[in-house]
Amino acid sequence: MNKLAMLFVSVLSVSACLGRLGHVTHINQIRDFYNETSRCLNLHHKGITAIDPIVFTQISTDEQLKRVESIALQGNRLSTLPETIGDLQNLRSLNLIFTGVEALPDRICDLQNLQNLYLYNNAIRVLPVNIGRLQNLRLLGLNGNNLNVLPESIGDLRNLQVLCLGYNQLETLPDSIANLLNLRHLDLNDNQFKKLPHAVCYLSNLEELNLAHNFLGNNPHEPLSIPLGISSLGRLRVLNLSSNQFTKLMGRITCLSHLRELDLSGNGLTTISHKIRRMQGLWSLNLDHNHLYDISGVEGLRLGELHVVDNHLNDERFVGNWHRIRGLLRQDLVTIYE
Repeated sequence: MNKLAMLFVSVLSVSACLGRLGHVTHINQIRDFYNETSRCLNLHHKGITAIDPIVFTQISTDEQLKRVESIALQGNRLSTLPETIGDLQNLRSLNLIFTGVEALPDRICDLQNLQNLYLYNNAIRVLPVNIGRLQNLRLLGLNGNNLNVLPESIGDLRNLQVLCLGYNQLETLPDSIANLLNLRHLDLNDNQFKKLPHAVCYLSNLEELNLAHNFLGNNPHEPLSIPLGISSLGRLRVLNLSSNQFTKLMGRITCLSHLRELDLSGNGLTTISHKIRRMQGLWSLNLDHNHLYDISGVEGLRLGELHVVDNHLNDERFVGNWHRIRGLLRQDLVTIYE
């Protein structure tokens, strides 16, 4: 190695040791962060501001690094990735959390072995139109972006099990969502939904559904904010409807007889319908921060815990009824948070 090459490598090594890689222009700047055992290239919080296209091409042809299966880039400041990311055909996991990414390169859809794609807390407005080509994707994490629409091809992710779309600007979902029959967890928290898209009711293997902090409720202008088809979600175990606009418990929700956890906190409920007794599998019921004065509907449920903080149950007009219900619940060893 000539003196100039040795000086170049030396400068790169010093920069890496300082933990601030800046603009990555050559594979030698990142080689020391590769773990052969885990096949992980760990570049998180390294002060990276840009990656030259040649770097991913170099990785894909390097005798050692071409076997990389996981790249962790979270905590850097990248507005985009080069298209050459698509050269990394062995990649199974890509972590871009808190990187400031505004758009994804189209060739990210070439990563046919990718299983986990973490994109939380960025500034992404649209997804690549061919995102559905990621046929082996199991987890797609998009919480905390600027999405207001999803491409129809998202329904082609037939192996997807976890889809996180919380903290975006979504008002609806494409009908193709109904094709995600392996989906187990769907997070739609903190969006702009006034009604639950009917396509969700076809997700027969769904186990957790988070709809907190939306605009669902007993709105006469949106009478089907929760469609009748929700009762077909026979495997649903966790349903979060907190911080919406419900003033009464909709009967179609009580048809979810196998539900284990129901969160209705932060709504405008005043009473709990006796129809809730259909939910004999319910273990945890959260009714915090409502306007409840009567919860006699919960009698007969086999609850493990009940949350009723910040309601009107101790109002002198209704306190007697509450004391009776509380006594019955405690006999059944229910933990009460009030």
